[in-house]
Amino acid sequence: MAYMKNVFETLHGWGAEMFKTDFMLWGLQDSSRVKRHMPGKTSVEYFREYLQMIREAIGEESYWLGCIAPFLPFVGYADGMRIGGDVGSSWDGEFGPQNMMRCLAGNHYTNHHYYQTDPDAVMLKQERLIGKVAPHTNRKEQLMAEELHVVRNQKDTVFRMLQPEKQILRLSDAFEKETAEPELELKVLMLNINFGHNQELMEKCRTLKEYAQYVDRVRKYAKRMQIEEAVERAVTECIREGILADFLSSQRAEVIAVSIFEYNEEEEMRKIRDSEYKSGKEDGIAQGIACGEAEAIISLIRKKIRKRLRHK
Repeated sequence: MAYMKNVFETLHGWGAEMFKTDFMLWGLQDSSRVKRHMPGKTSVEYFREYLQMIREAIGEESYWLGCIAPFLPFVGYADGMRIGGDVGSSWDGEFGPQNMMRCLAGNHYTNHHYYQTDPDAVMLKQERLIGKVAPHTNRKEQLMAEELHVVRNQKDTVFRMLQPEKQILRLSDAFEKETAEPELELKVLMLNINFGHNQELMEKCRTLKEYAQYVDRVRKYAKRMQIEEAVERAVTECIREGILADFLSSQRAEVIAVSIFEYNEEEEMRKIRDSEYKSGKEDGIAQGIACGEAEAIISLIRKKIRKRLRHK
């Protein structure tokens, strides 16, 4: 314990303010089944002594997240607690969002009563991992490792479900250290304009409402057909039903092209890069042939000059 106390005190001395202790469940061993160096206490008593040491070493001001840990022994020590298993890239299984949601339903009652709950992450995936969104709905904002525009529209259903109706984003949220009165601040009101959200706003702005309806149809049809066919069908139906009818009729080709590109930007960019590479390769081959011919002519001229010089 003295060694671990020195480890935590050292990290705290270096300026660490957030600590995550993982696999803490292994520290809670039944005293009747293990040999103790100093016997006489229950397993929970030994475990809480260790937790007390950690809290004293890192200070009350530090944020401590317990992970894979027994819930009740951590009460009074941890600031946050993982309440679900690890989340992988597939929907079902032991490490999928489906399992995480089951854990949420069973364990979220502890939130802000014992500590702040941490359900882990939702991964929005296409051919490869392209976005990671952590639904810490108790935090000021949803955190992500990559820009949202790279999360494919057909994969963001879970993320849209997590988004609130409205949310105030502050520039100071990104500052390294929190401050009550930042010298520079910017506040932005972010509104969820996905279909089915902010109904009062939608009723007051017909164009916005119809745009949300159009996007929702594209997403719905893209689940069961190619994106090109889905966009064509959505545009045709919206014109027929009076949804953005004038705009879609006059700008049909442009809307279809942009919708396909924005919906699957990654794939479209790959096609563009492939086309540019092929064109560049062909140009390079042509230039190489031309340079080769020029070098051959120059070499022939040099040989003739040297031959004449030798004869002289």
